[in-house]
Amino acid sequence: MKHPKIALSTRYSRSPEELLAFVRTHGLDGIEYTIWAEDHVALEKEKPVMRELAASDVEIRYHFQLRRVELAHRDRQFAVASASYLKYCLDFLHEIGGKAVITHLCLGYRREPEKMSLEHAVAFLTDLVAHARGLGIEVCLENLTYGLVNTPGAFRYILEQTGASATIDIGHAAASPCVLDGEITAPDYIRTVAPWLRSAHIYDIELPDPMSGKFLHHAPKDRNCLEKRIRTLAETPCEWWLVELGDPEEILRTVHFLKEILADLPS
Repeated sequence: MKHPKIALSTRYSRSPEELLAFVRTHGLDGIEYTIWAEDHVALEKEKPVMRELAASDVEIRYHFQLRRVELAHRDRQFAVASASYLKYCLDFLHEIGGKAVITHLCLGYRREPEKMSLEHAVAFLTDLVAHARGLGIEVCLENLTYGLVNTPGAFRYILEQTGASATIDIGHAAASPCVLDGEITAPDYIRTVAPWLRSAHIYDIELPDPMSGKFLHHAPKDRNCLEKRIRTLAETPCEWWLVELGDPEEILRTVHFLKEILADLPS
């Protein structure tokens, strides 16, 4: 099998120098830069960082983590404005040589699902995918534990309708209600969308902190935490595995588990 690229998240650092140093020191294959800018003014402040990373010899991919920008919003004007802004971002990514970006639906609306529209999600994501394709950029949609892509069937439906590729967040898959309720296993969740998979976010599970209520990524304690999901993922076309953790010890431990599992797979 062809081994995937293992990448570093900007959860570790937002500094280009620190990100590049970590990747080079520890032999990782790339960086996934998370874009936080929700408007043009904020994006201007992020552009120098993205330009610096793009000018390096390290492969850089991109991830929209935007909570106010929303393609699936039931207010059509809101969805149109969101699509326009994301197209502007894509134009900039094209300018700096970007080839792949991850997006979401309903990210900022965990507690307001009534504001979401499946019709708008399909229409505006289809439009975004077409715009990106014209720039030579692949758009991947990421699964969540809530909203319009909180089950593998719903996720697959939107992928089929829009032409988007997929990013599987295996921590979201493990924490999805349908998996926690025993309706489907996390490996079967992965298999349901396997033909669309191009990238993955790797950690154990996302759970709410009992004190703050904030949802946190938990690192695997041992190889067994990941084994079944990683073996399934290795059977798919997914070629980019992002370790979506921030603590350097947890990152390196997770990378070690991944390499151990991959080494045991048939060649």
